[in-house]
Amino acid sequence: MSNKSIIILVVLVLIAAAALYWSGIWRQPVGDSTIYPPAATDNSKPASNPTSNPSGTPAGPPPAVPTKSTTVITLTDSGWSPKTATIKKGDSVVFQNNSTAGMWPASAPHPQHDAYPEKGLCGGSLFDSCASISSGGSWTIQFNRTGTWKFHNHLNPSFTGSITVQ
Repeated sequence: MSNKSIIILVVLVLIAAAALYWSGIWRQPVGDSTIYPPAATDNSKPASNPTSNPSGTPAGPPPAVPTKSTTVITLTDSGWSPKTATIKKGDSVVFQNNSTAGMWPASAPHPQHDAYPEKGLCGGSLFDSCASISSGGSWTIQFNRTGTWKFHNHLNPSFTGSITVQ
């Protein structure tokens, strides 16, 4: 075989390899060399209508799922706003510090912070941020007990309010 024939044969093999690569035969995912046939469909059953119930009448919207909500209580230089809030059990309250000083939201009475019955991480009530929160910062608590819970700013106990959990 001449050199010219070998070169032509190599070029043809490279062209064939490139065609196989670009056609996808050599690009199977790593670890998956199986070529899967298309899924069979069964056209003998009527298509189901997800917006109908078994009687064929249109179904209404899905039942409402109770959602938890969040209430924001803001501390300004003149006190809490709002001073009172009513929420549902399981809802959260975000105490947002928009004052020029630190805040320390906590349950009454001052300085024990033990009116709310769930225990927190700092040894007292769960309703105690346990530390000062800088201006612009916030602290969130989820209420899982019903009742009316009085609170104050530990750093300025004259700023008081209450949360009623239903």
